[in-house]
Amino acid sequence: MEKFKLSNGLQVMNAGYSKDYTVCVGFSVGYLNEPKPGLAHLFERLILMQKRGVLPYYGGTSTAFGLSGDDIEEVLETLAKSISAIEITEETVALAKAEISEQVAGKEIPVRQEMRGMFYRLVLGLEQPVDAYLEHINSYSVDDVKSFKAKYYTAANAILLVASPDNTFYGLRSKVEALFGGLESGEKQGGFLKKTYCGGYGHVNSFDGINRVTFGWDLSKFCIKGNSVLEVLLQAFVKELGQNYIKARLFNVSIDMKIVSFFGVSLLRVIVYSKDASLSDLSRVVYVTIKKMCVHGYEKELPKMQADKPVGDTSNVSDLPEERLFEIFEQVTGQIDFVTYDESADSKSSLEETTSEDIKLLAHRLFVGEKFTCVTVSVPNGDEGLQEKILSSFTRLKNRML
Repeated sequence: MEKFKLSNGLQVMNAGYSKDYTVCVGFSVGYLNEPKPGLAHLFERLILMQKRGVLPYYGGTSTAFGLSGDDIEEVLETLAKSISAIEITEETVALAKAEISEQVAGKEIPVRQEMRGMFYRLVLGLEQPVDAYLEHINSYSVDDVKSFKAKYYTAANAILLVASPDNTFYGLRSKVEALFGGLESGEKQGGFLKKTYCGGYGHVNSFDGINRVTFGWDLSKFCIKGNSVLEVLLQAFVKELGQNYIKARLFNVSIDMKIVSFFGVSLLRVIVYSKDASLSDLSRVVYVTIKKMCVHGYEKELPKMQADKPVGDTSNVSDLPEERLFEIFEQVTGQIDFVTYDESADSKSSLEETTSEDIKLLAHRLFVGEKFTCVTVSVPNGDEGLQEKILSSFTRLKNRML
């Protein structure tokens, strides 16, 4: 990935192609490594209050802001001002606290973001009572916020990513230097925090009409690289899952399956979602697929595994290109690595020595032998008793396999 460094030490990287001029600046601080609970959230809220239109991203050890448009200079200027020209006063801090209290109490958080946040909090055992969280935030003074900004919002603790529809990146050095060169050099903060897997069940209320179920299984005890049996198992799982939804006459179901590494915990994460299928139907097919693989293995022809494209290739950008840059930011900062299993790839496996018995034994270890994480999303009480149904189903399967 092409890059250059400003006089203050800020790294600027070319993130490849985007249909618009898109910029993201990320800082190594988040809810897992902030000096006090909620302080990163409070400062992020100050930025969003004063600079509407900047899209935020907050990971466990990072906070990033993105913006896109048809004028690269305007995008850079807006983003630079969003970070540097922030008023930290008694009035602005009080307003930020009030907005957070309203947001947390009313759960005014995008559904996908809330689902993702709950999933990873469950994985890492980080669930925190809302009242205690708000009490922390309301205790912070103006000096606390200023000290936080001075320590974490520095050039040494940041990365700037630029994506564009042309070769603009190569002529940006002087402009970026003028806009972002004023950031204090500072010192690198944050750092990688290895965690242990916890797991559990959670539910997010939503009124957008899309039912979602996210499952996660701990892969930390498995050798992932070069593990041909695991590769075959996951390829087979996503293919069989899609076919089983069709057999159940659930035709408008989307499947997103990835291996993610999150603060030292490697996970298989599967998200299934649909406007037509109930939570019960979505989760039931996942269970049926797992049960079949644990009992019978898999003997069909397997698709070829296809790893994600290199970090610098963003040719398949989403409708929100800022989100693609946030994804790249996670990768270049070493926070999350993932591999996607693409069932549309050529149906040919190079792992011919793997047997159905191998898959069956590993499926048992992965899906039944370990505690899983599950987050469901629907209207309130959209499927009462689902947690008990899911847990009892896997308990029965575990007892059967013993």
